Amino acid sequence: MAPKPQPSLTTSKPSKPPTRSSSSTAAPTSPTSCMQDAPIQAKQPHMTQASQIHTGEPDQSATQDNIPPISAPDQDVEDDPASTGPAPVTPAAPLDSSHETSPLLMKLLDVRTLATIKGFYLPLGESFVPSITWVREGRGNIAVSREAADVAIKQRGAYAADPSNAPAPLPLEPTQFSLIANIAQEHCFLRPDGYFKADAKFVRPFSETILTCALVAPPAEFAQLTADFKKALESFNKLVRGLGSPRSGSMYAQFNAPHIRARHRVFEPTTDEKCEEASNLPAEFTVSGWPTSSDAARDARDELVATHVARPLPAFDVNGDLVPPSRYLADLQGATVVVKFSLSHFPIRGKNMTVHTMCVNIEHMRVLIPPTRRPTNKRPLASLTDPLSNVAQKRKVE
Repeated sequence: MAPKPQPSLTTSKPSKPPTRSSSSTAAPTSPTSCMQDAPIQAKQPHMTQASQIHTGEPDQSATQDNIPPISAPDQDVEDDPASTGPAPVTPAAPLDSSHETSPLLMKLLDVRTLATIKGFYLPLGESFVPSITWVREGRGNIAVSREAADVAIKQRGAYAADPSNAPAPLPLEPTQFSLIANIAQEHCFLRPDGYFKADAKFVRPFSETILTCALVAPPAEFAQLTADFKKALESFNKLVRGLGSPRSGSMYAQFNAPHIRARHRVFEPTTDEKCEEASNLPAEFTVSGWPTSSDAARDARDELVATHVARPLPAFDVNGDLVPPSRYLADLQGATVVVKFSLSHFPIRGKNMTVHTMCVNIEHMRVLIPPTRRPTNKRPLASLTDPLSNVAQKRKVE
């Protein structure tokens, strides 16, 4: 299923930034467009054909806003609720640069300013973390603003008291948080088939394929952004209330760099509405055309055609185009991105204790700085003569 378009981070326009330099290194796209949630639609011309966690039943006895810091095995779960529009907060200070402002730096400055104006920019967590609470929704708990939670409680109460006159309440949607980060090279597990292996010791069903990646600090040359990321980690740890650990699923166990482990669930059961939305996308974005890298993954995918729909990763490249599944690794690994995500928490009852899973669900991702491309010029594997000698002789003749 194509993910729902999320509210844009451009609801209000910031004051004009300093005059841009006329010299440019690359032609950056409109900074404002970088923060918009473009609808799930893809352009075909640039397309090319080209993790493992345990699950369990959540503890139904868990109460909302009551999440004890109990360690748990690294695992993911199924729910991927949508998000709500956040409340505005005080904008952060502009980026500080001692050298001449470049178009790229201006672009990052604009995106950062827009994120702070929209609200829930994670580095500014001290201004909104106290207003976030955890509410029971479905099988688990979601992080929402107290204001949204209070409204939902009143609507549900009114409907329960007089269902014939009060409108049915809508599901409570989680708050979206944002930050600017890099997708790590070392821990980027975004291959569309989830590295599926039918003969693995612990096999997750292909229908439960989950893509994950580590969000790390932005490039060091952007000092304010790296400082922002450090503050974002502090805010994140306060939000998850001591559950920010490899064992809860919000971090990788064997990755020492400060990071947040983000995830995206690829498939979900079919409904008529979702099938209609998925039918408007190119074949690569559907279950039947979803890219796989092995016969086992292809066979497992084909079994889902009649029962599931695909949920493409809501990631957009530097031009604002939806990234095709076959390009996830090529276009996202090592990229600098602005990310919006929601938080969900699931208590899972074990034999001797209740353990906890914390999910960082990717709601929107936009590439700000694309990853460095490898050279495409093919070089001969061997040469019968020394190429350096040939160059020297050529210069001598000239």
